[in-house]
Amino acid sequence: MADLIIKPSAGSLILQNQAGNAILTTGNSATDSIFPAGHIINVTSGRVTTETTVSAVTTYQDILTVTPTLRKSGNKYLLRAIVPVYHYTGGASMFYRIRIYRTTASTATISEAQIHRQNETNTGETNNIVVEGFDSSPASSTEYKVQIYTSTSDSYPKWCDNSMPASLIIQEIQV
Repeated sequence: MADLIIKPSAGSLILQNQAGNAILTTGNSATDSIFPAGHIINVTSGRVTTETTVSAVTTYQDILTVTPTLRKSGNKYLLRAIVPVYHYTGGASMFYRIRIYRTTASTATISEAQIHRQNETNTGETNNIVVEGFDSSPASSTEYKVQIYTSTSDSYPKWCDNSMPASLIIQEIQV
């Protein structure tokens, strides 16, 4: 079957729905394309698999960093981090937090999740922690970090247990 090629003799190519509203408009190049609001126009991600034990208490430690490039000013980011965290309770209660943190433009915590583990002597488990957030004011090049914070280091919290991957996925949403 042959390719279907539609080429305007001048100006832009505009695809419309039955009501006559533009659903796709293209300019002179692929970067000039205009998609309707709500479309995902770019995806950037990062991933780590190195098993790492939390070494500091009451301070955030970096798990991974991702720096997407905003395709169009005014768009927004939907962010999703997934972090496998192992913890062993040797007799003391503990908690840990996972957060997505914006470090450029104006710094801000985009979203965070906290897990509290009650005193259950000599038990351990791995939990996949999912943190999602929405950044409505990203800069053209914004750095995001996935970080962990814990109340104790004697419960052996570690991320990427058995090399299970931790990831951050950032989707740019057309506004």
